Amino acid sequence: MTAQKREQTLSDVGLSVTALTGARLEDLRLSQAIDVSAQTPGLTAMNAVTNGTPIFSIRGMGLDDFYVNNNSSVAIFIDGVVQSTPIFLHGQVFDVERVEVLKGPQGTLYGKNASGGVINFISKAPTDAVEGYANLSYGNWDTVDVKAAIGGPLSEGVRGRVSASYENAGDWQRDRDTGLEYGRRRSSAVRAQLAVDLSERLTGAFAFRYSSENSVPASSQVGGTEAATDAATGILPGVLDYRGVPIAGRLDTGTTDPRVVRAGGLPARGTERGYGATMNWKYTADELTVESITGWDTHDHFITYNLDGNPATNFDVRGVNGEGERADGKQFYHEVRLGFRWGRTEWTTGVMYASDRLNAVQPLDASMLVPLATSPLQRGVFGSTSRYRQSNKSAGAYVSVDAPLNETVSLVTGARYSWDERGFAGTGTLYTAGVPFVITAQDESRRTSDMSYRVGLEYKPADRVLVFGNVATGYKNGVFYAGPPFNSSSWAYVPPEKVFGVELGVKATLLENRLSVTTSAFDYRLEDRQGFLVFITPPGQLGAGLGTIPKSRTRGGELELAWRPAERFTANLGVAYLDARVTDPPTDVRGFPLASPIVNGTRLALSPEWSTSATVEYLQPIGSDHRLRFAADCSYLGSTTATLSDPNGVSGSRAAVGGRIEWSPASERWSLSVWSRNLTDRRDDVRSVTDFFGGRVVIRQRPRTYGLEFRYRFF
Repeated sequence: MTAQKREQTLSDVGLSVTALTGARLEDLRLSQAIDVSAQTPGLTAMNAVTNGTPIFSIRGMGLDDFYVNNNSSVAIFIDGVVQSTPIFLHGQVFDVERVEVLKGPQGTLYGKNASGGVINFISKAPTDAVEGYANLSYGNWDTVDVKAAIGGPLSEGVRGRVSASYENAGDWQRDRDTGLEYGRRRSSAVRAQLAVDLSERLTGAFAFRYSSENSVPASSQVGGTEAATDAATGILPGVLDYRGVPIAGRLDTGTTDPRVVRAGGLPARGTERGYGATMNWKYTADELTVESITGWDTHDHFITYNLDGNPATNFDVRGVNGEGERADGKQFYHEVRLGFRWGRTEWTTGVMYASDRLNAVQPLDASMLVPLATSPLQRGVFGSTSRYRQSNKSAGAYVSVDAPLNETVSLVTGARYSWDERGFAGTGTLYTAGVPFVITAQDESRRTSDMSYRVGLEYKPADRVLVFGNVATGYKNGVFYAGPPFNSSSWAYVPPEKVFGVELGVKATLLENRLSVTTSAFDYRLEDRQGFLVFITPPGQLGAGLGTIPKSRTRGGELELAWRPAERFTANLGVAYLDARVTDPPTDVRGFPLASPIVNGTRLALSPEWSTSATVEYLQPIGSDHRLRFAADCSYLGSTTATLSDPNGVSGSRAAVGGRIEWSPASERWSLSVWSRNLTDRRDDVRSVTDFFGGRVVIRQRPRTYGLEFRYRFF
């Protein structure tokens, strides 16, 4: 693995790292970046809306803003290139060699926005031998999923690989009033790679990728919005009404079945288009390695959907003039690093430069908020739209040293200087009865810099046993809030957040290599943790924006086990405990009181107390030529707060069980499987927020899915 930007085995890395192989991802049908959290204790990930911006948190450190111009304090790298905004994550997870999740501050080697950790996706590379496969799956909701790859030598010193993914999933939600269907998704992606040996010491690797997605986004559900709307606008005694229009039984979803929604006639639609290329050069000598990584990416994003979960125009992601949310982003990344051995000491040093820019339009129709609307279903009367241009430039230089002090103890130290400049220019416009009014405008640039460090000790008291301890820091750059504003104070620059942390851990391989154990305990202190906060603006309506938590603390422990008690039986277990709390709470957001007070001891957003995952697998030979493989998995995530100061922001715990039964010949040339996800068809909450009047908007986990899969290996 390459968690420390050099080749090491997992058991020799003095960090908390969860590694998932590509084969395991395929078995568990984990096809999106957020899916990795199901088998990674301590990592919380979800789409902020039904199929919109993915957000991540590791050990309570992350950003819960769901607009496309910001990213969390968990850095995402794909084949060595950082993904600057969440829109670049669409369509990337296929034909994967492995995923590495590094937990805790990684600012020394990875720079800004890695104060919570790092997720590395590593694609399968061209091989010296010819290999290829094709996987075809058909499941409920008329879901067709095809993945294929082929690669090998093209000529002397030249290797190639082409991989592709296609998914066509049908609608799985139906509107109880209109009969319209939601949840349809058609996506495709392709990656072409070329590796060239220019000499015995110098190699080049080149890759091009394309992804596309067209969807009818799924809808949220809502409860309590009829009563909340009546309390704010009702005028008829004893009747739930909106300014005299009866609404009883017309707005709330009325069921917890995620297949049933009440979204009205909003024309939901989503499209994603992305292109990218990478170029890597690697020079290797006896004690020296020089590597250059360059990446270019561009992505276009468009979506309109029902965010509030009811047919009324409480908040719909569609402008009053009919336009949808749009964003086009471009990014460039370049890093050069040098690794060498001096005596017994391993050195890694490097420099990097990155830039990205984003042009976006983010509209919101909230017509029912104003008396001009004669019905809660009326559209185009009142809303807000943000239009902006954001640019970022980053540079950094780092060094990391692994120095043995004696035969059993090593000192690992590192430092990094980071420099960042973020510019933001845009306007926030209110539309009332079709008349636009610019309520806020911003045009500014902010520069920040930081010096991060890590000091660690690694102790090997016995063969295959590693005891490690780390003191590390990290920082997340300052951000601009860009959501559609309803007052002049919603937009503002939010300063950087910083973290200081301590971690102790043990890794051991026991019982003649049949049991692998990793356990760790950690304690982090955060300053100015960025967060999405809900507040009250005159004349008593809810507002939202980014703010900071002056001080907070996260601490806890994790345990991961990989056990092979018999030749044909394997089991994996992961458990994480987290106590992440506010220690110095905010009282307002730029002068506006919080919708719900945050007190000392409040649990941080995206910080479940407990999370667990487990997989088991048993292989049963059938005669001498065939075999049956039985696999099961489960995951559990404790109660989670989506947004601090949101009275409806707490979701209950959720769990999911999956399984697979596979028939194959002993050669494993082909296999036929039956599989299922969310086997028990649980309807747990994934995320909940408050609508403008105080109703509870809920995203529930997808219902049970199941299907058949055929896999074939060409070579």
